[in-house]
Amino acid sequence: MKKTIALSSISLLAAFLIAQAVAQAPKPPAGQQAPARQPAASAVDQSVREAIALVEAGNAAGALQKLQALEKDPAMPPQVRSLVGALYLQINRPQEAIAVLGPLAAAEDAEPAVLYNAGRAALLTGDVETGRTYLTRSILKAPGSPAARDLGFLTAREGRVVEAYSMLRPWALRNLEDTDARLMAASLALQLERPDAAAEHLQGMPENDPALRLLRGKILVQKKDGPGAVALLKPLLANHPEGMDLEIRRNLAEAELLAGNAAEAVQLLDGHAAGYPAVALLLARAQRQAGNAAAATATLKPLADKLPADAAGLGDPRPAAG
Repeated sequence: MKKTIALSSISLLAAFLIAQAVAQAPKPPAGQQAPARQPAASAVDQSVREAIALVEAGNAAGALQKLQALEKDPAMPPQVRSLVGALYLQINRPQEAIAVLGPLAAAEDAEPAVLYNAGRAALLTGDVETGRTYLTRSILKAPGSPAARDLGFLTAREGRVVEAYSMLRPWALRNLEDTDARLMAASLALQLERPDAAAEHLQGMPENDPALRLLRGKILVQKKDGPGAVALLKPLLANHPEGMDLEIRRNLAEAELLAGNAAEAVQLLDGHAAGYPAVALLLARAQRQAGNAAAATATLKPLADKLPADAAGLGDPRPAAG
């Protein structure tokens, strides 16, 4: 998906370059015949077309070689340099990309595609704040820019759930082929307790993929459909990739509690809660509902011992809702 977005950006830049070259060509006085096209402009167009053909054939290095000579010519328009910077990204050379794109992106009238590629390059070089600035400017100039995707993922990694979802949801709904964005949007929707929105993002995606099955189980838990979630998640507990075990157990235990099966929930979590406060709290709930208040107290005591004397200092652990 990222490659498709990048290729679209490069193609748009190339089309803009050629159109601008035509628009800026000197016009003959009225009544005079137009002179033959200037060789320099023809050479630019030819190099651009050849570069795009090489990129589409998967030969970004060859395309870059075509344009590097143009990049060094101070008379060349900025769109050529934009294209070169995008090609540097295609061959995973972000330092060179930001060196080319940074001066162009600094201009107030920078194109959205330039800002998008400059933002990606900055992020890849570790300059998060500059990357965030460029991506934000790209979105402000063109709300449909793929910068919304990159900025949404960046914001999600920082734990800013509401902001990340506000950027990723529109992108995911418009770009159904972008499965990574749809999965992230569904996950964020669940963190915001919006199960119907999460289900919308997963429509048409494979039914038996373990990660998708887990997300669908979480949706049913949030919709209080305990039996349905148990039926979906129990087979997954018996056969799942490494690293998913605890998350499956936690959600299956929630489903068992909703279905009225507290003892099954205790069996799922017993011995798995150490070091995981949320799991310990769920285990204590299950133990209490199963009629074992002493076990619930013992499970909660290590957590209670760590609480401050003034509960007002704890804050709300849930993400902001709006």
